[in-house]
Amino acid sequence: MINKIKYLYCFYIAFFIIIPVFSSFADNKHLESENKNVAIKAFEKLYKNVKVKTLDNGLTIIMYKRGHAPVFTGVISVRVGGSDESVGKTGISHVFEHLAFKGTKRIGTKNYSKEKKLLQKLEKLALQTDAGNIFTPQQKNEWDEIHAELRKLWDDEAFSKEFEKRGASGFNASTDKDITRYYVSLPKKEFEFWAKYELDRFLNPVMRQFYQERDVILEERKMRFENSPQGKMYENFLQNMFLSHPYRNPLIGYEEDIKHLTATDVLNFQKKYYVPSNMVIAVVGDIDYEKDFEILKEYFSKIPTGKKVTRDIIKERKQEGERQINYNYKASRNILIAYHKPNYPHKDDLIISLITQILSGSKISPLYLKLVKENKCASYVGVDEGPGSAYPNYVGFYIVPNGTCSNEKIVNIYDEVLDKFKEKGFSDEDLKIAKKNILTSTISVLNSNEALGKMLAETKLLYGNHESVLNWMRGLDNVTKDNLKKVMNKYFVTDNRTIASIGK
Repeated sequence: MINKIKYLYCFYIAFFIIIPVFSSFADNKHLESENKNVAIKAFEKLYKNVKVKTLDNGLTIIMYKRGHAPVFTGVISVRVGGSDESVGKTGISHVFEHLAFKGTKRIGTKNYSKEKKLLQKLEKLALQTDAGNIFTPQQKNEWDEIHAELRKLWDDEAFSKEFEKRGASGFNASTDKDITRYYVSLPKKEFEFWAKYELDRFLNPVMRQFYQERDVILEERKMRFENSPQGKMYENFLQNMFLSHPYRNPLIGYEEDIKHLTATDVLNFQKKYYVPSNMVIAVVGDIDYEKDFEILKEYFSKIPTGKKVTRDIIKERKQEGERQINYNYKASRNILIAYHKPNYPHKDDLIISLITQILSGSKISPLYLKLVKENKCASYVGVDEGPGSAYPNYVGFYIVPNGTCSNEKIVNIYDEVLDKFKEKGFSDEDLKIAKKNILTSTISVLNSNEALGKMLAETKLLYGNHESVLNWMRGLDNVTKDNLKKVMNKYFVTDNRTIASIGK
């Protein structure tokens, strides 16, 4: 599960809880034998004090009181992301995340009534002109005139400034393949302010500055993908790794899709997915369980129940042969060797985490020793997992060649290492160390209200159980070295892999 940090947040845990328990063992020679009990007891203590309630409209609230500083972190997670988008509308979830900081009917405008009429006029023109991309001279003049009037009304960054002047830190949001999250830390006294303003932007969204923000995202795409060899390689890797599943599409969206999105498209998308049953709120820090729950109930009960989100996702069919993508750019060389795998809570997901920990989890791991130390063919070997968590995904090994060996030679050496383990299996010591390292990483990743809030909200959204981390850790006990060999030979095979590379 080490490699799920980017995607599951299952390691975003309460180090602040674990410190008192863990520190007493810090200099103990028997720390290794204590790791499992320390970690599991810490999580049991954590979850025992977590409060979970569901409002009548279906919105789940998770609360955890900790710490002594008079601050809290609020996290609002929505089960929506790139995997919910169809070709033609890719990038739409990311676009709304941007717009959610532009304000509401109350905040961000000097005259909403006037602004509303101008926005309606602008959108009517957009729908007449291929999302504002094709104009007659008359239409172009009208487009510019409307925007000139709107700019007089817009109060840029007004929404964010309301948070800043109240001492907010980490006020941000992010979108991935399956989850969009909004988070901020504030002084305890600002709890009701936070609830009021967060409700406002989800209950009363305004597609303010949509077409300007669309242009910003197009430039972001150009910088991160079209003008980046590594970005271009990864985008094309996903399209070859996944032939049917929406994980193949870029989270930022395809250029033509972004260009043709309208404010109407985004608003309709938000109304479909930002419904209470598809959202979880987590608050962590100096909170009052009863008082603050009543505040959350007072505000967030106002969100209409809406229609339950249903999904009809195309399943990825089994791969039946190795796929290779190579770019001979004048750029830093890279190699990514990836395999299809099941996602959590499938039992093989845990076993694969142990396998990758053994093969490439440290500077004494077999792949690192063989490629970096012994053959001096690479400067880095690491594990990559993605691109999401809600559906079967991939696990891969990311290698940075150092210039002395060809890509072909590096892949051959890599294959020799894996073939050895597929044939001879793993030792008891390999498994023991991998379990120890995973547990150690799990209990020492972060000391953060934000991290804990994300973990609680997203495990609930993705797996229906906010205690998934504890269940995952307990599953380590049941894994044997025979399990490792069997799973290794099932998934880490040529017919199940895709290799993407830059250079020769």
